[in-house]
Amino acid sequence: MAKPYFSHLFDVNYSAGDMSPALDYLETLNHFGRAHYQKRPRGTIRSVPEDFRVHEVLGFELSGDGPHVWLHVRKRLLNTVDVIRILAKWCGLEVRDVGYSGLKDRNAVTTQWVSLPMELTSRLPLMNDFELGKDGFEIIEMEYHQKKLKRGVHHANYFQIVIRFDEEDHEQTESLLQSIKSDGVPNYFGEQRFGRNGNNLRSAERYFTGELKKPTRQLRGFMLSAARSWLFNLVLSQRVADGSWNTALPGDAIQFDGSGSFFLYDETDISVRKRVNGKVCHPTGPLWGAGEMSVGEPIERFEKECLEEMEVFCTGLENNGLKHQRRALRVVLPDLSWRWLSVDAHSRLRDIDADADSGNILWNKHSQNYHGRNEHSDANEGNLAIKLSFSLPGGCFATSVLREFIEGDTLPRIKQPLHRSEGAGLG
Repeated sequence: MAKPYFSHLFDVNYSAGDMSPALDYLETLNHFGRAHYQKRPRGTIRSVPEDFRVHEVLGFELSGDGPHVWLHVRKRLLNTVDVIRILAKWCGLEVRDVGYSGLKDRNAVTTQWVSLPMELTSRLPLMNDFELGKDGFEIIEMEYHQKKLKRGVHHANYFQIVIRFDEEDHEQTESLLQSIKSDGVPNYFGEQRFGRNGNNLRSAERYFTGELKKPTRQLRGFMLSAARSWLFNLVLSQRVADGSWNTALPGDAIQFDGSGSFFLYDETDISVRKRVNGKVCHPTGPLWGAGEMSVGEPIERFEKECLEEMEVFCTGLENNGLKHQRRALRVVLPDLSWRWLSVDAHSRLRDIDADADSGNILWNKHSQNYHGRNEHSDANEGNLAIKLSFSLPGGCFATSVLREFIEGDTLPRIKQPLHRSEGAGLG
């Protein structure tokens, strides 16, 4: 098999001082394959945090009693780790004592749950102790439960994302969205999984080569997660490039939608092919670690050849005790919906699908009013925006949906040097 089409990005000469593969991350991301070939509109997301909203869906009921206090928090311009540090300091806890399920992005308005152990809490926060505008987050609900909140247990995230277009072809955009809703998208780990400017990958490489000694437990977790996710993305990108990301190939491990379990594809079983085509189950890619790959020989050979330039990462993950797992190559969006909006001269959004007499304004960046009647007639109907609404399982990334839909960055670029590694994400 020939080298993956992106392998030239890893042809580096360490002795000559060239950049490592991790340092080429941002360039490589732009080369990752896209599955939908329709022309993508050029648009802007996150013009303001309110343009990107995420609601964490637990998917289970809290018991209402027990030794753990669960707080439902809404945050703005803070990432999850920021909120946890503030709460830990406020309550006299260690950061490790605060439980959370998913890491939510900074440049957004998001809700999620965190848990605090009552027996270690010297100053239990009250509902009105924090304000969104002043502190960057607020407590909107408080409940008790028998267990600490653990990583990755939430069922899904619900997104509402506004995209403001520079120019837009209405018919083409509708067609592209219908295609995404029908076929799903490649299940890439989003850019934020790798830290600002790919910093977690840089740290991982330094750790695996022995340059970085004794990282903190949190940093080690971020590094291992980033390295593992990066390898998965490289394999998925090659599957997208050859058109097999949503197709069962001989030797594939097949995973049922919404399930962590998988089985080996028998190409003589026509029913499996039908279920994959019907998006009931999906082909998978590697979450690298030690142990059997649980795939047939053709897929094992293919995945190893895809990652032959990344031996440092593969070996590093194995040596750090991670076990081999699988992740679906495709994520589907059956509840994807959208609404067209107009943008007036004051950057206010108006729902143009609603009754014209209602004049419903969705957001005004100057007054910070999110609902109200339009008292002016200065709307520039040539400027359009669209509001996407959809759910994704925990661990899947909205930015991976957006890269199939719009041209341009799906994350704001951070230009200043980074002083600590972060794992902020939308999972």
